[in-house]
Amino acid sequence: LLAGVVGPSFVVRTTRDGVFELSWLQFDLSSWRMLRGTLDGQAAMHTDMTSQENGQFHHELWINSGQALRYMNVPVSAMSEFVVAARVHPAWAPVPPMQFQVVATGSAGGRLLATVAVPTGASSEWQMLTLDLQTLSGQHADIEIRPLSPVSGTWTLWRDPAIQITKSSR
Repeated sequence: LLAGVVGPSFVVRTTRDGVFELSWLQFDLSSWRMLRGTLDGQAAMHTDMTSQENGQFHHELWINSGQALRYMNVPVSAMSEFVVAARVHPAWAPVPPMQFQVVATGSAGGRLLATVAVPTGASSEWQMLTLDLQTLSGQHADIEIRPLSPVSGTWTLWRDPAIQITKSSR
């Protein structure tokens, strides 16, 4: 079972002294290959970008508003949550009305949703999205990320998509 979840890569957060911090584990989805994109007649999205900030490397995705990216067949446990950071690309100033959305659909049909609204004219700062997947435990889920805006083609960046495993179920 663990091998099916570990597929992309496995990260254990550590404390500064190098001792494992067992409060949570994280499975990086940046190399997940079961993807489906919805382009909505726009330019191709980019799923293989990297960046470095404050000495830390990040995996980033470029998705325009009107597009969506779906991670398909992701295994879910009772202690799983999906995490990702998103922002409007800094080239867009002022920031148009924007919502970042994550939708998870379980293999048994359950559907979960998380949305973060970005105020019009706000700065282009990273917004964290977290979606608790506990109710889809024991299933495989399709997890879709999408920027929603009335301004078609608004550039957005998504950073470090992952399944985070907490130490105990909530």
